[in-house]
Amino acid sequence: MTSPPWNSASGDEVRCFAALGDRREFLTFSTKATDMRPFAVEHNDRVAFTKGAYTGRKATVCGVHQCTLWVLLDGEKEVRDLKHCHNHANVEHLYGMVREAAPQQPETKQASPWNDHSANFMRLREKIAWCNDGVLSVASLLIALAVIYSGQVALIGGLLMTFGGAATVASSEYVSSSVEAELTAWELETEKTHLQLHAEDEARNLNQLLSEFFSEETNRLIQRDTQGKEKLDTQLSLHAKLEFGVDNFDRDNGPTGILRRAVTAFFSFVIGGCIPLLPWLFMPHTSSQMKVAAMLLLVFSFDLAAGTWYSAGKGSSPVWFAVMRQVGVTASCVTATLLSSVLARRINLL
Repeated sequence: MTSPPWNSASGDEVRCFAALGDRREFLTFSTKATDMRPFAVEHNDRVAFTKGAYTGRKATVCGVHQCTLWVLLDGEKEVRDLKHCHNHANVEHLYGMVREAAPQQPETKQASPWNDHSANFMRLREKIAWCNDGVLSVASLLIALAVIYSGQVALIGGLLMTFGGAATVASSEYVSSSVEAELTAWELETEKTHLQLHAEDEARNLNQLLSEFFSEETNRLIQRDTQGKEKLDTQLSLHAKLEFGVDNFDRDNGPTGILRRAVTAFFSFVIGGCIPLLPWLFMPHTSSQMKVAAMLLLVFSFDLAAGTWYSAGKGSSPVWFAVMRQVGVTASCVTATLLSSVLARRINLL
């Protein structure tokens, strides 16, 4: 059974994409009892067909558009009309439609009407950046301190860098996210004022934006369904997303979301920083050279694992490219740190 793709436009209407020959349109369908009664079905009813083009298939009833019943066939994403049928007798004669028991509709929590894949990718990107920052920062400091001073000094410095750096990135994330949320709120409030004072100009602007994606008829239907003072929030959501790429349903911009991002930044940095510290914590009696070698082995192993996992599970780059990217960046940082440390020791800068 296909999950219904329609969104509620009002109490008696739904909106979704419809298949019209070789094209698709975003249409509004009536679910009023008076419109559905001639077909002897209700919105979301399950039906089966025993005749015609859809013989042997099942579907979910969507609604009525231009006096025709539209259904969502299982396995499809757009609704289709039952052609030449304006009442139950026509439908039964041409398609042999049989009504099944209505499905049990599960309770769903209200969610953002916008796809949040981009938000998920941004959160993943931030975690990778913070974790990698912890690995490279602590590893570079450990190498420098081990070359110039001793292993004990390197351990203390590494621990301080791990937690001090984590606190730094967490505070930076909290401040920057708070400022971003405040600017976003101001931008949305400004756009809301414009919608109230300059409704005609905003409607023309919206039409230009929608024309890039939909036909003129679909644009007209969308604007018709979003006009009116009682639908100001819907208009604001549409304008904000299309004009600014801002989602006013985004909970990550709230106080809880900002705090969660700061805490995530802290622990991501700590996890990354603990990787190069492992040889100093579990190999206390070995030489600094051995600790540095073991640390480099751990860091490069982490890069190999991270690159392979990201490319195989999320990224579009080949595995070898993702691995080489991780290893190349780490090797560049390690090389720069080693050269700087050796040079500083030789010219007695420290």
